[in-house]
Amino acid sequence: MTIVAALLKVIRQLTEVSLALLQKPTQATQIVFSFVSSIPIQFHIGVKSMKLTDVQKVIGSIAPKDAAGNPAPVDGIPVWASSDTAIVTVTPAPDGMSAVVEAVGPLGTAQVSVSADADTGEGVATITALADIEVLASQATAVGISFGVPEAK
Repeated sequence: MTIVAALLKVIRQLTEVSLALLQKPTQATQIVFSFVSSIPIQFHIGVKSMKLTDVQKVIGSIAPKDAAGNPAPVDGIPVWASSDTAIVTVTPAPDGMSAVVEAVGPLGTAQVSVSADADTGEGVATITALADIEVLASQATAVGISFGVPEAK
């Protein structure tokens, strides 16, 4: 068997498996959070919490999984939220599979949540993932001098 014929056979088998999965998708049972932070670029997969400085933002993404840990579809667009928009804001992508989580300025902790419908049929089976975002002070960039009230020597 030539290399081309072997590759075509593998492609055909993969296509058959893919079609079978599309016809009978498994139901998602969990959502796995991932964050990508920059400077330096780091990937944080399966996180439950994240620390940001008051001048940072991070991209969070989800990967719905079935009970066996395999990728699974969700019905509709996942819904993202922040428990405290004075601490962090969440701006979802149009498909809901990722969002920009941005520190607003004040220090503190907020919880980011994302919910999705795991039932791809007529029903609704809501699955939710949560991540705590702690906003810390960034590096000092300025210093000022203050004086007390002048007094006699």
